[in-house]
Amino acid sequence: MANNNIVDRILPELLQEKKLTEAREKMLTQAVKQIKKIADDDRSDEHWFVLGYTAAAVNNNYDALHYFELAIEKNKDFEAAYKQRATVYLKIGENQNALSDLNKALEIDPDYTLAYIERATVYAEEGEYEKALKDLEVASKNDPENPQVLAQHASILEKQGNLKEAVEKYDKAIEQSKNDANLYSQRGVAKLFNDDPEGAEKDFAQAQKLGGSNHITAFNLGLALGHQPEKSKQAYQHFTKAFRKKPTLLSEYYDEAHEKDVSRLDQKLQDILDTLNNVHTNHPGRYYREELIGLLSSKMNDARSKKEK
Repeated sequence: MANNNIVDRILPELLQEKKLTEAREKMLTQAVKQIKKIADDDRSDEHWFVLGYTAAAVNNNYDALHYFELAIEKNKDFEAAYKQRATVYLKIGENQNALSDLNKALEIDPDYTLAYIERATVYAEEGEYEKALKDLEVASKNDPENPQVLAQHASILEKQGNLKEAVEKYDKAIEQSKNDANLYSQRGVAKLFNDDPEGAEKDFAQAQKLGGSNHITAFNLGLALGHQPEKSKQAYQHFTKAFRKKPTLLSEYYDEAHEKDVSRLDQKLQDILDTLNNVHTNHPGRYYREELIGLLSSKMNDARSKKEK
Protein backbone atom coordinates (compact mmCIF):
# COMPACT_ATOMS: atom_id res chain seq x y z
CA MET A 1 0.00 0.00 0.00
CA ALA A 2 2.86 2.38 0.76
CA ASN A 3 3.99 2.10 -2.86
CA ASN A 4 0.60 3.14 -4.23
CA ASN A 5 0.29 5.96 -1.72
CA ILE A 6 3.57 7.51 -2.83
CA VAL A 7 2.78 6.99 -6.51
CA ASP A 8 -0.68 8.49 -6.05
CA ARG A 9 0.85 11.56 -4.41
CA ILE A 10 3.57 12.19 -6.98
CA LEU A 11 1.78 11.06 -10.16
CA PRO A 12 -0.41 14.17 -10.75
CA GLU A 13 2.67 16.39 -10.92
CA LEU A 14 4.39 13.99 -13.32
CA LEU A 15 1.32 13.88 -15.55
CA GLN A 16 1.18 17.68 -15.64
CA GLU A 17 4.97 17.83 -16.19
CA LYS A 18 5.40 20.29 -13.36
CA LYS A 19 8.89 21.19 -12.18
CA LEU A 20 9.38 19.22 -8.98
CA THR A 21 10.45 20.82 -5.74
CA GLU A 22 13.35 19.29 -3.85
CA ALA A 23 10.87 17.60 -1.50
CA ARG A 24 8.97 16.13 -4.44
CA GLU A 25 12.21 14.94 -6.05
CA LYS A 26 12.97 13.03 -2.85
CA MET A 27 9.47 11.59 -2.88
CA LEU A 28 9.95 10.47 -6.49
CA THR A 29 13.26 8.82 -5.62
CA GLN A 30 11.60 6.98 -2.74
CA ALA A 31 8.73 5.90 -4.99
CA VAL A 32 11.16 4.46 -7.55
CA LYS A 33 13.03 2.54 -4.84
CA GLN A 34 9.81 1.01 -3.62
CA ILE A 35 8.48 0.25 -7.10
CA LYS A 36 11.68 -1.66 -7.89
CA LYS A 37 10.92 -3.99 -5.00
CA ILE A 38 7.73 -5.07 -6.77
CA ALA A 39 7.93 -8.02 -9.17
CA ASP A 40 7.67 -6.97 -12.81
CA ASP A 41 4.42 -8.86 -13.38
CA ASP A 42 2.83 -7.12 -10.40
CA ARG A 43 3.70 -3.57 -11.44
CA SER A 44 0.83 -1.38 -12.58
CA ASP A 45 0.72 0.96 -15.57
CA GLU A 46 1.40 3.83 -13.17
CA HIS A 47 4.46 2.07 -11.76
CA TRP A 48 5.93 1.62 -15.24
CA PHE A 49 5.07 5.23 -16.09
CA VAL A 50 6.99 6.52 -13.06
CA LEU A 51 10.00 4.39 -14.02
CA GLY A 52 9.80 5.70 -17.58
CA TYR A 53 9.57 9.28 -16.40
CA THR A 54 12.65 9.00 -14.19
CA ALA A 55 14.66 7.21 -16.89
CA ALA A 56 13.77 9.91 -19.44
CA ALA A 57 14.73 12.64 -16.97
CA VAL A 58 18.35 11.41 -16.93
CA ASN A 59 18.40 10.63 -20.69
CA ASN A 60 18.28 6.86 -20.28
CA ASN A 61 16.16 7.03 -23.39
CA TYR A 62 15.96 3.38 -24.40
CA ASP A 63 15.10 2.28 -20.86
CA ALA A 64 12.43 4.99 -20.83
CA LEU A 65 10.95 3.72 -24.12
CA HIS A 66 10.82 0.21 -22.68
CA TYR A 67 9.09 1.33 -19.48
CA PHE A 68 6.51 3.44 -21.32
CA GLU A 69 5.84 0.49 -23.62
CA LEU A 70 5.10 -1.66 -20.57
CA ALA A 71 2.83 1.04 -19.17
CA ILE A 72 0.90 1.08 -22.44
CA GLU A 73 0.67 -2.73 -22.48
CA LYS A 74 -1.01 -2.50 -19.07
CA ASN A 75 -3.31 0.34 -20.16
CA LYS A 76 -3.92 0.94 -23.88
CA ASP A 77 -5.67 4.25 -23.06
CA PHE A 78 -2.85 5.76 -20.99
CA GLU A 79 -2.55 8.98 -23.00
CA ALA A 80 0.29 10.42 -20.87
CA ALA A 81 2.43 7.34 -21.53
CA TYR A 82 2.02 7.87 -25.27
CA LYS A 83 2.87 11.54 -24.88
CA GLN A 84 5.95 10.90 -22.74
CA ARG A 85 7.15 8.17 -25.07
CA ALA A 86 6.74 10.63 -27.95
CA THR A 87 8.98 13.09 -26.10
CA VAL A 88 11.68 10.44 -25.86
CA TYR A 89 11.29 9.52 -29.52
CA LEU A 90 11.71 13.19 -30.40
CA LYS A 91 14.90 13.40 -28.34
CA ILE A 92 16.48 10.52 -30.25
CA GLY A 93 15.35 11.82 -33.63
CA GLU A 94 12.55 9.33 -34.33
CA ASN A 95 10.05 12.00 -35.32
CA GLN A 96 7.56 9.75 -37.09
CA ASN A 97 7.26 7.48 -34.06
CA ALA A 98 6.80 10.59 -31.93
CA LEU A 99 4.05 11.84 -34.23
CA SER A 100 2.28 8.48 -34.15
CA ASP A 101 2.26 8.45 -30.34
CA LEU A 102 1.06 12.05 -30.12
CA ASN A 103 -1.77 11.33 -32.55
CA LYS A 104 -2.79 8.41 -30.33
CA ALA A 105 -2.64 10.54 -27.18
CA LEU A 106 -4.87 13.17 -28.81
CA GLU A 107 -7.25 10.51 -30.07
CA ILE A 108 -7.70 9.41 -26.47
CA ASP A 109 -7.87 12.96 -25.08
CA PRO A 110 -8.62 15.68 -27.69
CA ASP A 111 -8.06 18.38 -25.04
CA TYR A 112 -4.54 17.25 -24.10
CA THR A 113 -2.71 20.59 -24.21
CA LEU A 114 0.78 19.18 -23.62
CA ALA A 115 0.34 16.75 -26.52
CA TYR A 116 -0.62 19.60 -28.85
CA ILE A 117 2.49 21.51 -27.77
CA GLU A 118 4.70 18.47 -28.36
CA ARG A 119 3.12 17.70 -31.72
CA ALA A 120 3.78 21.31 -32.72
CA THR A 121 7.42 20.63 -31.86
CA VAL A 122 7.48 17.63 -34.19
CA TYR A 123 5.82 19.56 -37.00
CA ALA A 124 8.30 22.41 -36.55
CA GLU A 125 11.20 19.93 -36.66
CA GLU A 126 9.83 18.71 -39.98
CA GLY A 127 9.42 22.26 -41.29
CA GLU A 128 5.61 22.04 -41.27
CA TYR A 129 5.15 25.37 -39.55
CA GLU A 130 1.49 25.93 -40.47
CA LYS A 131 0.50 22.61 -38.86
CA ALA A 132 2.59 23.51 -35.82
CA LEU A 133 0.89 26.89 -35.46
CA LYS A 134 -2.57 25.30 -35.74
CA ASP A 135 -1.75 22.94 -32.87
CA LEU A 136 -0.50 25.85 -30.80
CA GLU A 137 -3.70 27.74 -31.51
CA VAL A 138 -5.71 24.83 -30.08
CA ALA A 139 -3.36 24.57 -27.09
CA SER A 140 -3.73 28.30 -26.45
CA LYS A 141 -7.52 28.03 -26.44
CA ASN A 142 -7.34 25.13 -23.99
CA ASP A 143 -4.83 26.85 -21.70
CA PRO A 144 -4.39 30.58 -22.49
CA GLU A 145 -1.89 31.17 -19.67
CA ASN A 146 0.46 28.32 -20.53
CA PRO A 147 3.98 29.76 -21.07
CA GLN A 148 4.99 26.65 -23.04
CA VAL A 149 2.54 27.64 -25.79
CA LEU A 150 4.09 31.09 -26.03
CA ALA A 151 7.61 29.65 -25.95
CA GLN A 152 6.86 27.12 -28.68
CA HIS A 153 5.29 29.83 -30.82
CA ALA A 154 8.42 31.93 -30.28
CA SER A 155 10.60 28.98 -31.29
CA ILE A 156 8.70 28.58 -34.56
CA LEU A 157 8.97 32.30 -35.30
CA GLU A 158 12.71 32.01 -34.71
CA LYS A 159 12.99 29.04 -37.07
CA GLN A 160 11.14 31.09 -39.69
CA GLY A 161 13.64 33.91 -39.24
CA ASN A 162 11.18 36.26 -37.52
CA LEU A 163 13.59 37.02 -34.69
CA LYS A 164 12.08 40.27 -33.44
CA GLU A 165 8.63 38.67 -33.15
CA ALA A 166 10.22 35.63 -31.48
CA VAL A 167 11.80 37.83 -28.79
CA GLU A 168 8.43 39.48 -28.16
CA LYS A 169 6.77 36.08 -27.68
CA TYR A 170 9.52 35.01 -25.30
CA ASP A 171 8.94 38.25 -23.38
CA LYS A 172 5.31 37.23 -22.83
CA ALA A 173 6.29 33.68 -21.88
CA ILE A 174 8.75 34.97 -19.29
CA GLU A 175 6.06 37.24 -17.85
CA GLN A 176 4.10 34.05 -17.14
CA SER A 177 7.08 32.05 -15.86
CA LYS A 178 9.78 34.36 -14.51
CA ASN A 179 11.97 31.61 -13.03
CA ASP A 180 12.23 29.35 -16.07
CA ALA A 181 15.91 29.15 -17.02
CA ASN A 182 15.12 27.59 -20.40
CA LEU A 183 13.00 30.56 -21.45
CA TYR A 184 15.82 33.00 -20.73
CA SER A 185 18.23 30.79 -22.62
CA GLN A 186 15.89 30.54 -25.62
CA ARG A 187 15.26 34.28 -25.66
CA GLY A 188 19.01 34.82 -25.41
CA VAL A 189 19.54 32.74 -28.55
CA ALA A 190 16.89 34.75 -30.41
CA LYS A 191 18.51 38.01 -29.29
CA LEU A 192 21.97 36.79 -30.27
CA PHE A 193 20.90 35.96 -33.82
CA ASN A 194 18.98 39.24 -33.93
CA ASP A 195 22.33 41.02 -33.44
CA ASP A 196 21.78 41.94 -29.79
CA PRO A 197 24.78 40.34 -28.00
CA GLU A 198 24.40 42.56 -24.92
CA GLY A 199 20.77 41.47 -24.46
CA ALA A 200 21.74 37.86 -25.12
CA GLU A 201 24.50 38.09 -22.50
CA LYS A 202 21.99 39.26 -19.87
CA ASP A 203 19.57 36.46 -20.69
CA PHE A 204 22.25 33.75 -20.70
CA ALA A 205 23.57 35.04 -17.37
CA GLN A 206 20.05 34.88 -15.91
CA ALA A 207 19.57 31.37 -17.30
CA GLN A 208 22.80 30.33 -15.60
CA LYS A 209 21.71 31.94 -12.35
CA LEU A 210 18.37 30.13 -12.37
CA GLY A 211 19.44 26.79 -13.83
CA GLY A 212 23.07 26.44 -12.84
CA SER A 213 26.27 26.32 -14.84
CA ASN A 214 26.96 23.67 -17.47
CA HIS A 215 28.76 23.40 -20.81
CA ILE A 216 25.75 24.81 -22.69
CA THR A 217 25.36 27.91 -20.52
CA ALA A 218 29.11 28.50 -20.64
CA PHE A 219 29.17 28.18 -24.43
CA ASN A 220 26.19 30.51 -24.86
CA LEU A 221 27.80 33.15 -22.69
CA GLY A 222 30.99 32.78 -24.69
CA LEU A 223 29.00 33.41 -27.89
CA ALA A 224 27.42 36.58 -26.55
CA LEU A 225 30.65 37.92 -25.04
CA GLY A 226 32.69 37.00 -28.10
CA HIS A 227 30.79 39.55 -30.17
CA GLN A 228 32.00 42.25 -27.78
CA PRO A 229 35.79 42.56 -28.32
CA GLU A 230 36.27 44.44 -25.06
CA LYS A 231 35.03 41.30 -23.27
CA SER A 232 37.41 38.89 -24.98
CA LYS A 233 38.84 37.71 -21.66
CA GLN A 234 35.44 36.72 -20.29
CA ALA A 235 34.50 35.13 -23.62
CA TYR A 236 37.69 33.07 -23.65
CA GLN A 237 37.10 31.95 -20.05
CA HIS A 238 33.53 30.81 -20.80
CA PHE A 239 34.45 29.00 -24.02
CA THR A 240 37.35 27.32 -22.22
CA LYS A 241 35.01 26.19 -19.45
CA ALA A 242 32.51 24.83 -21.99
CA PHE A 243 35.12 22.84 -23.93
CA ARG A 244 36.79 21.62 -20.74
CA LYS A 245 33.47 20.16 -19.60
CA LYS A 246 32.69 18.72 -23.05
CA PRO A 247 35.62 18.80 -25.50
CA THR A 248 33.48 17.46 -28.39
CA LEU A 249 30.66 19.96 -27.84
CA LEU A 250 31.00 21.76 -31.17
CA SER A 251 31.77 18.75 -33.36
CA GLU A 252 28.80 16.85 -31.90
CA TYR A 253 26.50 19.79 -32.57
CA TYR A 254 27.72 20.09 -36.17
CA ASP A 255 27.13 16.37 -36.62
CA GLU A 256 23.69 16.11 -34.99
CA ALA A 257 21.88 19.45 -35.47
CA HIS A 258 19.83 20.47 -38.48
CA GLU A 259 21.85 21.91 -41.35
CA LYS A 260 20.21 25.32 -41.01
CA ASP A 261 21.09 25.52 -37.31
CA VAL A 262 24.65 24.39 -37.95
CA SER A 263 25.04 26.98 -40.69
CA ARG A 264 23.87 29.90 -38.59
CA LEU A 265 26.03 28.91 -35.59
CA ASP A 266 29.05 28.47 -37.84
CA GLN A 267 28.42 31.94 -39.26
CA LYS A 268 28.15 33.47 -35.78
CA LEU A 269 31.42 31.89 -34.74
CA GLN A 270 33.04 33.09 -37.94
CA ASP A 271 31.69 36.58 -37.23
CA ILE A 272 33.44 36.49 -33.86
CA LEU A 273 36.72 35.51 -35.50
CA ASP A 274 36.36 38.21 -38.16
CA THR A 275 35.59 40.84 -35.53
CA LEU A 276 38.54 39.85 -33.34
CA ASN A 277 40.93 39.71 -36.28
CA ASN A 278 39.92 43.24 -37.27
CA VAL A 279 40.56 44.77 -33.84
CA HIS A 280 43.60 47.04 -33.84
CA THR A 281 46.75 45.23 -32.66
CA ASN A 282 47.37 47.70 -29.85
CA HIS A 283 43.83 47.53 -28.52
CA PRO A 284 43.79 46.34 -24.85
CA GLY A 285 43.24 42.62 -24.33
CA ARG A 286 45.35 41.41 -27.24
CA TYR A 287 46.52 38.27 -25.40
CA TYR A 288 42.99 36.98 -24.74
CA ARG A 289 41.85 37.90 -28.24
CA GLU A 290 44.63 35.81 -29.70
CA GLU A 291 43.90 32.93 -27.33
CA LEU A 292 40.21 33.09 -28.21
CA ILE A 293 40.95 33.17 -31.94
CA GLY A 294 43.18 30.13 -31.57
CA LEU A 295 40.64 28.19 -29.50
CA LEU A 296 37.66 28.88 -31.75
CA SER A 297 39.63 28.34 -34.96
CA SER A 298 40.82 24.95 -33.72
CA LYS A 299 37.37 23.80 -32.58
CA MET A 300 35.65 25.05 -35.74
CA ASN A 301 38.18 23.42 -38.06
CA ASP A 302 37.81 20.15 -36.19
CA ALA A 303 34.00 20.31 -36.29
CA ARG A 304 33.93 21.26 -39.97
CA SER A 305 36.36 18.52 -41.01
CA LYS A 306 34.47 15.82 -39.09
CA LYS A 307 31.18 16.93 -40.63
CA GLU A 308 32.64 16.78 -44.14
CA LYS A 309 33.65 13.16 -43.53
